[in-house]
Amino acid sequence: MSVSKEVRQNPLGYYELVNKPTQAELEKFYNDQYFDSKNFEFKYSEEEFFHKKLSFIEALEISKCKKGRFLDIGCGEGFSLDFFSNSDWDVVGLDYSVDGVSRQFPDEVKNVRVGDLYQSLDQIQSNGEKFDLIICNNVLEHLLDPINFFGRFNELLTPDGVARIQVPNDNSYLQRNAVDKDLAPDLFWVAPTEHMSYFTQDSLKNLATSCGLKVVDVLGDFPIDFFLFNETTNYLKNKNAGPFCHQARIQLDNMICREGAEKLVSFRRGCGQAGLGRNAVIYVGLNHA
Repeated sequence: MSVSKEVRQNPLGYYELVNKPTQAELEKFYNDQYFDSKNFEFKYSEEEFFHKKLSFIEALEISKCKKGRFLDIGCGEGFSLDFFSNSDWDVVGLDYSVDGVSRQFPDEVKNVRVGDLYQSLDQIQSNGEKFDLIICNNVLEHLLDPINFFGRFNELLTPDGVARIQVPNDNSYLQRNAVDKDLAPDLFWVAPTEHMSYFTQDSLKNLATSCGLKVVDVLGDFPIDFFLFNETTNYLKNKNAGPFCHQARIQLDNMICREGAEKLVSFRRGCGQAGLGRNAVIYVGLNHA
């Protein structure tokens, strides 16, 4: 399936594909290319394995609730389910496939609800289920209607619950600056068919408030795009540099976290306030005003 890279700006500030695929085309794309074992590593190094936990450590540091009901929308290989189960949370994971979880954490398969995410969320909302902490990492950008999806957090959260939403930080001022300096091609961040929408911290905040949610915190993770400004580490022009940049990010992130969760949050909060980070992260809660 061929999809144009042409994008337009949504009134809320994020960018979206002009010519989006149909739901049927999207389902075929993911069934053919995405939801199977070839998209996951079979074995991670110790540092990579620890790095997988950082967003959960961060979420516990920010959340007021240290134990309760946890939901991961798009749980992938189940790292979050294992982490929060071991922290005595009641966990639920949603995904289109149980393949990754069954390989990495077979004991967590029982906590995964397999199927279309929208249908699974419809059932959860119909049941009146509520959660104290929700994680939705790198899902929103794949959806045809992110506004409808985002608004569901109003029905999913407990009164003091929070949801962590992470998306690629695309068309950031850092990326635009790299393009202006001829260090990256124009629109290099556009990735059809996988990504329908493209967000920054500011547009995520706009989306949250438009859905009636309260913005609790805004973060960014390690700004790996910095490497584009050094000719020896520009991974877009030198593909061999990519793995080394990735490992540098892992080492720095892990080092900060091992100094304490509060230092990890402080670093990421600073990135968020500056609009930096390869990923943009927002925490939202119910608006009681």
